[in-house]
Parts: sequence; structure tokens; C-alpha cells
Amino acid sequence: MEFEKLGRAEGHNLAEPRKFDTNKSNPDEMNEQGLLDFLQRKNVVFLTGAGISRESVPDQERLNSELGIDNNQAVDDFTRLILNDPNAAAEKIKERFIYQMAVGKPSPAHHAIKEMSRALQCPVFTDNIDLLHQRSGINPINTSNPQTLDWLRKNVTEDHFRDVDAIVTVGYSHDDVGLLASYKKANPDGKIIAINPAKPEYLGDEDFLVQGKAKGDAQKMLPELAEELRFLQSGKQAVLSNGSGD
Repeated sequence: MEFEKLGRAEGHNLAEPRKFDTNKSNPDEMNEQGLLDFLQRKNVVFLTGAGISRESVPDQERLNSELGIDNNQAVDDFTRLILNDPNAAAEKIKERFIYQMAVGKPSPAHHAIKEMSRALQCPVFTDNIDLLHQRSGINPINTSNPQTLDWLRKNVTEDHFRDVDAIVTVGYSHDDVGLLASYKKANPDGKIIAINPAKPEYLGDEDFLVQGKAKGDAQKMLPELAEELRFLQSGKQAVLSNGSGD
């Protein structure tokens, strides 16, 4: 899939976001070994959200708390600050968010995604604008960019989606841009495998939630998976090398 050849044009969401009532949806559970086996046998795409960057850059919930944003109030503390001292409000955003994006370092999960995506030769999509994937050493496809979405809409066909056995999401809570909905529409038999502490709303009964021993903590789970994958692939390479020398 030549997803890296991104075009330049305006665009909006790919589709209506995929969403279920989490009290009623019942995705299957998958443990770490099951995921490792799946990754070795199937074609996958990684899709990351704010949860993978939480250690370095505040997510929306943490940012709201630190800035005093309360969507349940007509006028919250941050709104009062904007009205009374706009410069102080701007400085607070810079300190709490923009500065963290500028200096934040990739987490162990970012480095693990880099290693696994290279080993599996699969693309990485992200909604994040924090550049932490780039600092880890890869160039993900950023779905928060309307130009990227427009290119995907025009150039990615149903056949492309059908080539993907599963989209593995990491720290991804909502299908905001409709990428998962588009994938499922084109490939109803395709799976969504979510690594997340809580059940995301986009998982259907036919999908999988991976929590396992790490309880969905990608910072613990992914480095271990990357190490296991490295070990298994090095073993396969050794077998192939010995075989070619006979």
C-alpha cells in the first residue's frame, strides 16, 4: 500500500465515526501471545492516538484539568482567564501543551511501534501532532491533517482496505476521522484490535480488546511484544541462514 505518497488538497472526515454503546458491545479478549501470533501471520496497520503520548504530552483530559477547562460549566476558570488576561491564557497554553510538544521525548511505546512496524513492514497512522513518532525515527501518516484525509479518500481503494487483516490501535479512544468506519465498510471481515486500558467505543462484537497482564498499558506491553518479535524473527533468520549453507 503506497500510503506514503500523500497528495495536497482540502478534506474532512473520511466517514461517520464508528461508535457503539460500550455497555452493550462485547468484543473478544486477546492476550499478548495471541496478538504476537496474529502480528506474525497477518497484514496489519498500526493506528495511534493520544494515549501513547500521555507520558510526554498531556492528553485532552489532563490538559483540561491543568488549564481549568470544564465543559459542564457555561463559564469555566480558563474562560475567565481568557476574558481577564488573554496573554496569561496564551502563556498557560504554551507552558502546558506547546512547550511539551516541542521538548517531549518518545515513550517506550513509540520506540516499540517503530521497531515492530519496521519488522512487519507495515504503515503507522496517527492522530497525534506531537511529532513523537518522528523523533523515534519513523514518519507516520497523520490523519489529523485534512490534506492527508482528502488524499486517502481519493486514492485508497476498497482493495487496499481488504488487503489489511486488522488495524491495531494503541491509545486510541475515538474514531474521530472515520478511518475505522471506512475500513470496516470496505472490509467487513477485517478486525480492529485495540490496546487500551478501557474498552473503546469503536470496537464491535467481532473485534478484539488486548489488555492482558499489562492491563492495556501500551508502555509496558509494546516493548515486551517488540522484544519477543525481535527474538522470533532472529530465530527464523538463523534457521534460514543455516539452511542456505547446507
